[in-house]
Amino acid sequence: MRIFGTGQQQRNFLHISDLAQYYEAAIFCPEPERLKGEVLNVAGPKTATISEVAELIKKLLAEKHGIEVKIKHEDEGKIRKHEVYDFPISYEKARKTLGVEPKISLEEGLEIELERALRTIKTR
Repeated sequence: MRIFGTGQQQRNFLHISDLAQYYEAAIFCPEPERLKGEVLNVAGPKTATISEVAELIKKLLAEKHGIEVKIKHEDEGKIRKHEVYDFPISYEKARKTLGVEPKISLEEGLEIELERALRTIKTR
């Protein structure tokens, strides 16, 4: 796996099924007028750095699938001009407005997607 820059870029990763529940809640909102003109951020349950995500993927592949992965840093320590390093997002307003919050943790979401990717590779 390659990490560009410091790996300390922060993101709130959201699993696609959690995103779908936000959309569903908005589409079928019993009081749609409450949503008029509102901007709602949706985000995963916690902030993680790119390095933390890479280490988690490495751990999951090793423990669950016996696949060893090396993490390689490119331009380590360099801060890229265009890179946004701290990008925290709060889903609090969406939770209050739609009554929805993310259910799938980062680790669980990665496990689901790694399983899906590996199944796809095996069927090719």
